[in-house]
Amino acid sequence: MGNGLICQVCGVEAPTRYVEFYQNIGALFMRFRRSIRGNLCKSCIHSKFWTMTSITLAVGWLGLISLIIAPIFIINNLSRYLTVLAMPRVPRGATRPQVNGQVAAQIQPLMPQIALRLQRHENAADIARELAPPGVTPGQVLVYLSMWQRQHAARAGAPAANVSRPDAATLPQPQPILLDSLMTPAKNPQSVFSSNTIGENQR
Repeated sequence: MGNGLICQVCGVEAPTRYVEFYQNIGALFMRFRRSIRGNLCKSCIHSKFWTMTSITLAVGWLGLISLIIAPIFIINNLSRYLTVLAMPRVPRGATRPQVNGQVAAQIQPLMPQIALRLQRHENAADIARELAPPGVTPGQVLVYLSMWQRQHAARAGAPAANVSRPDAATLPQPQPILLDSLMTPAKNPQSVFSSNTIGENQR
């Protein structure tokens, strides 16, 4: 997966890397598995790695299948964690990107060019980095793209609707917003996580 611009856990605009961490809790005849997959900032990677790996180390081996699964999860977590240690830290004062009318007005003229590059399957984060106007962050460009995508989908069934350029006046009110599947593998912060309960006699 490519590097992103918005952390899918905390929502701040910061350098991110795609990671997958797994947690297992063994309960003799059952086990409880949890995972997180997505583009995370360095702070969230650090937090999730230590939390999920520590729990797996402490109680992940209780059960026949868990005795096998827990070391696999720990090795996976450790290997993925080590590969991102050199990534940049979260910038001081980093916040969730927001889009207001002024920001939308600056991005709107770029939409035909952005849409064309997306049709060529170029990475949305790379496009945002290259085309962000002065005073607009790449994260705000991505948030605007997310808004545009939802507006495009909402108008898709309307006859003769012009959806090639989003109307800044009809955009949602400024608020923190996380990017959806246009950029990242998960549609919202909740979908980054998954968990289930499995019997010890099941894989």
